[in-house]
Amino acid sequence: MHTFPKKMTIFAKNFVANIAFFAQIGKWRTTNRFWHKICLKKSKTRKELRAMKKCLLIATLIVCLPNLYATVIDKVATHFGEGDAEGIAQYLNANVELFIKNANNVFTRQQTETILSDFFKKNPVKEFTVSDQGERDGKQFALGKLETQNGTFRIYFMTKNNLIQQLRIETSK
Repeated sequence: MHTFPKKMTIFAKNFVANIAFFAQIGKWRTTNRFWHKICLKKSKTRKELRAMKKCLLIATLIVCLPNLYATVIDKVATHFGEGDAEGIAQYLNANVELFIKNANNVFTRQQTETILSDFFKKNPVKEFTVSDQGERDGKQFALGKLETQNGTFRIYFMTKNNLIQQLRIETSK
């Protein structure tokens, strides 16, 4: 069973709450009953209710939009935190330079996914945190710490054109 990092769990709960909120807006859009329940006063004018709707919509968008535009590094980090080799494979280049315990070579996307899947089976993930990230010469990179039940690993991956070109998994000392 996977345990998700606390931030991811909070994000998921907020996301579900926002979806439920928008579902109710769509359901009661033609009447003002929903907005009266929020205001607790039925004497609000239509103009005030429209202003409140706009404010609530803007506030919800401010909360949701940053999560919609997550970078590839953020998405890959999330998949590392879940121990999801298939999710990471979505962002792999056709050929990946992989450095892991017994495998230091250039592998295809499918081979890399298989190697990562075996790694995650042998080392169930507790948590992944990105310690540093940056960009140089049109390439993005990230360094992180992967805590597993069998030890801690340093992770380094480099992307170009939103695809992972190089991936290193080393035991942490």
